[in-house]
Amino acid sequence: GAFAPVKYDWSTWPRDKQIAEARRLYKEAGYSKDHPLSASISYNTSDLHKKVALAVAAMWKEELGVKTTQANQEWKVFLQSRTKGNFQIGRMGGIATADDVTTFTDGYRCADVANFTGYCNQEFGALMAQAAEIADDSTRQEIQRKAIAILNNDYPIIPLYQYTYFRAVKPYVKGYNPEHNTFNQVKSKWLSLDS
Repeated sequence: GAFAPVKYDWSTWPRDKQIAEARRLYKEAGYSKDHPLSASISYNTSDLHKKVALAVAAMWKEELGVKTTQANQEWKVFLQSRTKGNFQIGRMGGIATADDVTTFTDGYRCADVANFTGYCNQEFGALMAQAAEIADDSTRQEIQRKAIAILNNDYPIIPLYQYTYFRAVKPYVKGYNPEHNTFNQVKSKWLSLDS
């Protein structure tokens, strides 16, 4: 079955409570309007990535006083910088290559070749390894959800959005099921017309 998202507790809070908590944590970390955090946001060349970096920078400045610079890099340069860990805050993204949550979680295990964040939590890794040995979907997902809660609470990443896709399908077209079409694949052999 589908993997239900593991949400942050604060995701359902009113916006003013979220901002108050962000300000509290910012102050607790030793920053303030008089002593602001300075950070660079790296991204590969794309109008969308630039807009996201500028929007994040504007929100952080307005609500917290964070001073940011943006570092735009061509794709090949960005990949090298990311692989070497040569960034403070870097845009990353991913598209599922398998219908399994590990497509997105393996890159946060300590020794994974795709771990560009440098994140390493042994408990997270142990739970994911334990889950990989379990055939029962519900038991495996329960353990994975515990691991993802650890990942979320450690914040090696800041999830911003998910890619989406749209399809306009006439009611007389049968065989197209978007709820069970994780990879958005459309093959004519699956489809028929109801005349």
